[in-house]
Amino acid sequence: MKWKQAAIIMLDPNDPVINKDCYAWKQRYAVPDERCFTLPHASGCKIRGFTPITEGCLSFSDLSTKLIIVSHGTPGGISIGRKISNAATVSGWLERWGLQEAGLIAFRGCKLGAAGFLQDLATMIAVRRMGVGWLIGYRHTAQQWRGTWHEISGEHDARVREATGGYGKCPDSYRVRIVQGNRRVTPGVFTRRYQLETIV
Repeated sequence: MKWKQAAIIMLDPNDPVINKDCYAWKQRYAVPDERCFTLPHASGCKIRGFTPITEGCLSFSDLSTKLIIVSHGTPGGISIGRKISNAATVSGWLERWGLQEAGLIAFRGCKLGAAGFLQDLATMIAVRRMGVGWLIGYRHTAQQWRGTWHEISGEHDARVREATGGYGKCPDSYRVRIVQGNRRVTPGVFTRRYQLETIV
């Protein structure tokens, strides 16, 4: 892993697609239960392997942390139960959950990198005096490839995944939007993705 530690936020535990994706990311990064957080399930049941989100639960996060947020999305914001939450609302959640810094906030939801949501969120994070190195989100409809942790962003990327048995993918310029935040952060392992000036 390029980042020292990872954490996962499940924003819609009532949706089986979101559940499945969260468990795929949890497995990929071997994230311990105490770093996997979820909103409450409508039934009140406990989500196996996930801890309820509470005020201050992200206070451990620092500039070596990759925060993975799994939800549905639109170009305008996060979608939970068909209600859209914009960058101002999402930054408020992060503040309430105790986030002070994160190296990367990775959104695993459709189209959150298609328009200005990530740049707006980077601005709101700075306004709220939190710090983030990078934000990333998919430009297109996203899904897990064949139930694995390989993610697909858009139809062209899906065709490349299928043709290469999951080993190939489209370049970042097609698949994702990467926005630089208000902190200078480079992961410990060399990667060109977070060394380029990619402010959008």
